[in-house]
Amino acid sequence: SEKLSNTALVPSWMPRQSFLLLISKAVYRVAAYSTIPWFFLAAWVEANSGYNLWVRGGCSIAVTLFQLGDSCRTTSHRD
Repeated sequence: SEKLSNTALVPSWMPRQSFLLLISKAVYRVAAYSTIPWFFLAAWVEANSGYNLWVRGGCSIAVTLFQLGDSCRTTSHRD
C-alpha cells in the first residue's frame, strides 16, 4: 500500500522533512524495485572481481530504504 501508517516515527536527530523525503513514494519505489538487481550485481561483482565497497554500500542503502519505507506503510508485520 502507498499510504503511510500513523506509526511512522521520526528519529529525534533527523529533521521531519528529511525523513518524509526518505519515505516518499519515489524513493520507496526506486528502493523496492532495485533491491533484487542490487543483490544480483553484488553477487556478480563478488564472484568476478572480489570485494567492492561501492556495490555493497549501494546494496545496503537500497535494502535499508526499502525496509524503512515498507515498515512505515504497513499496519501488520506478521506477513
